[in-house]
Amino acid sequence: MSDTTSVPTTRRPRGSSAVRGFFQSFFWNFWIKRIILYRVVSIVALVFAIYNVWGYSFWAWMVEEFSSGAIWSLSSGGDRQFESAMFVLASVFVILASIYVLRKAWQGIGSRLLWAVLIGGATGVVVWALTLIHVIPSSGNGFIVAVQAMGGVVIGICFSMTLIDRQLSGTLTTHTPDDDDHHHGDDGP
Repeated sequence: MSDTTSVPTTRRPRGSSAVRGFFQSFFWNFWIKRIILYRVVSIVALVFAIYNVWGYSFWAWMVEEFSSGAIWSLSSGGDRQFESAMFVLASVFVILASIYVLRKAWQGIGSRLLWAVLIGGATGVVVWALTLIHVIPSSGNGFIVAVQAMGGVVIGICFSMTLIDRQLSGTLTTHTPDDDDHHHGDDGP
């Protein structure tokens, strides 16, 4: 007789790993990671970086720079000159990021302006319902924060509409980055 023992194994039904794989790839990888975590959260963060009620925002920085007149005294040298240069750099970043996000959001909704209205209305109803049950205060800074977050979510979902539409319709994308470099019908360099 042999001295090896066999360990009984329990087998899962065949469908459970397939369902789990589908759930993980479709729900987690697409909806949670690609749409919510990457796109919507970063756009909400951009909205709060531009303006927030706590005073740590680009808007507060801009008001401080212009009201003190420091932005106009770039030749003063020292720390003030470095701060002014950082303000100009941040201004360029905020303007470019805002233009990019708003342009992509507009492209995302395309001719479906009704989608943006419906998304805005749905998030507005959520904020309103949360206000009615006293989760969000109906006035003051809490309400402003909720409305800002709602605006960021609406812009983030509109920003992601082409990706959502493509995923739900099952449309394959055949466009590659190389397509942008080639002019059709032009054989020259």
